[in-house]
Amino acid sequence: MQILAYLISPLHCIAAVAAAKALHGDAPVRITCAVHWPGADAERTAELCAIFRRMTAEMPEVDACLAVEGDALAAIVGRPDAAAAAAEMRALCGAAAYDEIYYAHDVVGEFYRALAQAYPQARRVCYGDGMGIVYEREHHLSFLSRKTAAQAAPGGGYRASWRRIAKRLLGRGRPRGGGDAGQPVGPPSFGRAPPPHHAALILPVDQSGRFLRDVPLTVVPRGVARAVLDRAVAGCTALQEHVEALLAASGNRQRYLLLTENSAEGGFIDFDREVAMYCAVVRAVCPLGSAVILKSHPGETLPRNEALRANLGGDYEVMAFDPRFKRYPIELAARLVGACVPICMSYPALSLKYLYDVDVIQPMDDAFIERWFPERVWDSFKNAVTLYERPLARLAGWDRKSLLWSGAWEP
Repeated sequence: MQILAYLISPLHCIAAVAAAKALHGDAPVRITCAVHWPGADAERTAELCAIFRRMTAEMPEVDACLAVEGDALAAIVGRPDAAAAAAEMRALCGAAAYDEIYYAHDVVGEFYRALAQAYPQARRVCYGDGMGIVYEREHHLSFLSRKTAAQAAPGGGYRASWRRIAKRLLGRGRPRGGGDAGQPVGPPSFGRAPPPHHAALILPVDQSGRFLRDVPLTVVPRGVARAVLDRAVAGCTALQEHVEALLAASGNRQRYLLLTENSAEGGFIDFDREVAMYCAVVRAVCPLGSAVILKSHPGETLPRNEALRANLGGDYEVMAFDPRFKRYPIELAARLVGACVPICMSYPALSLKYLYDVDVIQPMDDAFIERWFPERVWDSFKNAVTLYERPLARLAGWDRKSLLWSGAWEP
């Protein structure tokens, strides 16, 4: 079984390989990982690809990790001849045919749409964002459209605004690689992104409540997901050494692990206000003198850690992940997660509870959002919280065979 897995973030590697194991059991599979972060430049794509190679070092079913750069993809999807573009896609992806294509979502970028065109006979399997969130593209982006359409360039609508936001979240100042971070740029012959034939999800969450209506679902067993995760942890030896160094440096203090986001980079909040927000959270939940370990978002470009250390350093022992490990998901730092109290306003509140039975301090609710963030992003942030808080509330009673949570959110 020849599988091409389109991976955007390191957590997708866990989800994709676990999905393949859940669908095929002990049958032999050969997985090629195509690493492509929409909007990222060649340097960043190569950095991600190196991380994937470390994560899969103990996974013999993974044959290769290919870096797919935005400029190379843009040159292909912009061609007027769809057949020629499909042939170039197959050359870029290293094989004339694959039996299955695995992907997380089609919310941004063109790669999945191009893969479906290049390999029309392949079975398409969605493994979901994070560890199993499935999106409908228009529905997902509509939460930003409600408040950002007026800010977009004339004629651009919310898609133009989203392209700018996506590039800022990636730490990019100007666009490269065509429009790969936003609206489809290819010729009409490429068509719309087709739905998957199957979904294989670790923590199945359907944002719109419609994505999985006509798509068969396999829930990946927790044991399968943990086995894949454990092999990824074993492959990332330098990260584990850094974790041990952080633990040693924090001594016998009470430890807190603050997972920060890059909301200011996306234009969702002023940078100084975001720093003040994190400082207020730390001072509210962490006793004076405790150790606060900072883990940055992979797309961070602003000096957030330095600002937090300057504000909190007199009252706390503040330390941070080495920038070399910024793009590694916190799920790979099992020892650190178990030795700290995590503070998080995003997806690890759900994933860490499921994988390690670790409770996360999650301060973000509607009142918190309305206090700290501008009104234009309230809908988007409230929906994002729903996508892990409601599944988290249902986790204990979940049968682990059906959807964990499904349904559209309304303001």
